[in-house]
Amino acid sequence: MALDKFNVTDNDVPCIAEVMGGYKSRIAIVRKCDVTSIPQKTDITDPTLTIDTVCEFTGQFAFMPNRAPIIVDCISESVTLSAETQGERAARNFKPGGSFKVRDSKYAAGLATVIINTPVFIIVQDHNGLIEMVGNDSFPSYIQPAFAGGDTASGNRGYTFTFDVPGQTRIKQYLASFDFDPVP
Repeated sequence: MALDKFNVTDNDVPCIAEVMGGYKSRIAIVRKCDVTSIPQKTDITDPTLTIDTVCEFTGQFAFMPNRAPIIVDCISESVTLSAETQGERAARNFKPGGSFKVRDSKYAAGLATVIINTPVFIIVQDHNGLIEMVGNDSFPSYIQPAFAGGDTASGNRGYTFTFDVPGQTRIKQYLASFDFDPVP
């Protein structure tokens, strides 16, 4: 049996972006106190909505003067996001949450200080370019920072930031665009 019968061309396999999971390691944190308006969910009764567009939010963040999102460069492959269903039958919604890790201790300590007990919106981007917002005007996200020093020189150490939202009606909330390189 000749091996040339099993040659695979680029057209035979999907692009890596189509099979890659996870999120990019650069995220944005928008503090609710820094904005005058936020993207809004679509009206689910709008007859022009489709299954593909029902989770899209409209509008952009409008920032107060001299304010901008906090851009965080996370440890590679540390950004996670998931959502569970919660509530009683016929009154269920979603409880999204996730985490990210930051290794630089001084930056992470400062970040922990400015976001603790602060309502925020977390913006993540998947490897296909879809931009997701965690939290909304009614139910913003809250972040809980934690620090682990590690017990060995090669041990896992650094800051882990977990976040969640009390509840939202859409399992994911997509934004049309977001500037990850803002100029305040």
